[in-house]
Amino acid sequence: MRYLVASLLVLINSLSFAQNINQSNIMLEKMYQKGAVNERLFDEESVLMIDYQPTIIGAFAIKSYIDSLLTHNTFSDIRFKSLETYLYKDVVIDIGNLDWERNNNRERGKYWNVWKLIEKDVYVLQSHSFGFYHKAISPELLRFQIETDSFNTPIQDNFELMAYNALMEKAVKKRDGVLRAEFFTEDASFFPFEETPKITKKVLLPYLIQYNSGDVTIKEINVFTIDYEKLEDGFIEYNGFNVNWQAGNFQGKTTGKGIRIWKRQADGSLKIFREIGLHDL
Repeated sequence: MRYLVASLLVLINSLSFAQNINQSNIMLEKMYQKGAVNERLFDEESVLMIDYQPTIIGAFAIKSYIDSLLTHNTFSDIRFKSLETYLYKDVVIDIGNLDWERNNNRERGKYWNVWKLIEKDVYVLQSHSFGFYHKAISPELLRFQIETDSFNTPIQDNFELMAYNALMEKAVKKRDGVLRAEFFTEDASFFPFEETPKITKKVLLPYLIQYNSGDVTIKEINVFTIDYEKLEDGFIEYNGFNVNWQAGNFQGKTTGKGIRIWKRQADGSLKIFREIGLHDL
């Protein structure tokens, strides 16, 4: 009974926080506009995952990145607009649209914030992520050399996620859009790199078939779990990928990362309910 009451109190706190998510987004807006990195936003385990920039870990490194960002860019009219919020016992996941003016150019994209309860009534960003619905203008002004811990090392203590990632590697290497679509729930949303969101599996299927139909050979691919957190009905997975590819006479390597919300299905399997994909370059 005592455990039930404690769990209920945590859930009530999470609900209260989720209902006031816009206040937290205002702090983020001020951070990008004025460099006001509020200590209430990050701790030493917080992760910054954004397009064009390798992942950054910890409040000090995140502040160093924000300082560099504001040294080379001017921001105005910034809006983080929440679209959907998912509430778990001690985690709140907020997904929405990012809209700002950077160096007098309007840019639009998506953001994902994973808020973690660390003590009574205190939430910090477990991860803050954003990308764009188009190619960013001057993406080199979003990328800096920041001293930070590595966040690209696979962990191998969740054999279930490892198995799904191995199957995903096969689907990508075979350029099989149909198989890739099977990873998603019917009501899934996917936020790909430099593209608008793909909402529902019905929309995802033709998109993934078309995306995998080009004259590209995947020479080598590695999809892996970097970190995860167990939820009541699945997992939050922080994942990374490395792809060596060839298209005609051109070849290259793409690296990136993302976040997935996996949901447990009635048959015991896992499917992706929400996913954001981000590239390092």
